[in-house]
Amino acid sequence: MDEQLEKNLDDLRARIDEIDARLVGELNERAKISRAIGQLKIAGNSSVFCPDREAALLEKISGLSSGALPSEHLTAIYQEILSSSRCLQQQMREASLGPEGGFSHLAGQECFGSKTDSIPSNDLSEFRVSPSMPPAEHVYILGNRGLMGSMLTARLQSAGYLVKGSDVGEQTSLAASSLVLVCVPPADLHSTLQKLAAHLYPEQLLMDITSVKTLPMRWREEVHRGPVIGSHPLFGPNPKSSDLRVALVAGKMATQTARNMAEKLFTSLGCQVFWTTSQEHDQQTGLAQSLNFGINAAFFSLLAQNNLRSEFMTPSCRRLLEAARKLLNEDRKMFLEFTALNPEFPSILEQFRGSLNLENAGEFERIARMAAEYYLKLNQRIQKCA
Repeated sequence: MDEQLEKNLDDLRARIDEIDARLVGELNERAKISRAIGQLKIAGNSSVFCPDREAALLEKISGLSSGALPSEHLTAIYQEILSSSRCLQQQMREASLGPEGGFSHLAGQECFGSKTDSIPSNDLSEFRVSPSMPPAEHVYILGNRGLMGSMLTARLQSAGYLVKGSDVGEQTSLAASSLVLVCVPPADLHSTLQKLAAHLYPEQLLMDITSVKTLPMRWREEVHRGPVIGSHPLFGPNPKSSDLRVALVAGKMATQTARNMAEKLFTSLGCQVFWTTSQEHDQQTGLAQSLNFGINAAFFSLLAQNNLRSEFMTPSCRRLLEAARKLLNEDRKMFLEFTALNPEFPSILEQFRGSLNLENAGEFERIARMAAEYYLKLNQRIQKCA
């Protein structure tokens, strides 16, 4: 090896040795303080494990990493430091269902750190199981850089939630979260849930925000044995305050606690929430969203086939053109994806075809009159809700 290169390596290694000596000294000082805190906790009959405090500390530490060390590396290091601190304060025993190396055992190690005794067992009655879940204010958003994911992240943080997240394909760690919100396009939901399954804890509430519910609810319950609730924010990433309504669908394992958590998540953002079923949701959104999209697509494709000249565009036709601009361009891919997943849409489309099967002008007049009467009723209900 080149003599100068070897000297440079020796110099750098000497600096690392000095830093290591300081780190060990600081860690020992931290351990002393941590042990004293443990004695005070025990004297006051308080729990050694404080998930709120640990989650907040990891969040703060992650934000401090602005140098060469990635924040996820720093978080992993501090999880082991916290595990050691708990062990010094009072040895914890974490019981896992299944063998060492299995999912439950690995999940416990991810949550509590490797210094916690993990005892595989099929009978938890002999163990005092430490609380493993943080409070309901800890949310993980998968897809946090998409339009809806980033908007919900910002609003939930403003509402006082501790929010972590990642984009699809990035490293995912859900240990500090009690609620996992999946914000991905409908076409990516199934594969995303399958990859997410290994990271979920049974106590966590799993939610999504897709505009269709029957199939997504089934997919989530296939990968998660804990509570599942479907949510559909009936607004986009830049909503008006009058648009903030959210439909909720409860899964088979959704407890009242899970329902309350889901409601609070959205009411804290100023949303009005209401409960429905998967079938009703898909039938109603099939009418309000998918059919609306289909009618616009059919109308303008018919204009294209007949090459409508711009000189013949009336003011009412121009209003339709403006209303369809975002629907047919910016949102086309999204509408096509969730319409394809909606099991109720084929029957809705069949009904629509029937309504167009007009034999004479009298039939056309009857349908137009019925439409006008319903429009007035619907508009009155909308005004009351606004």
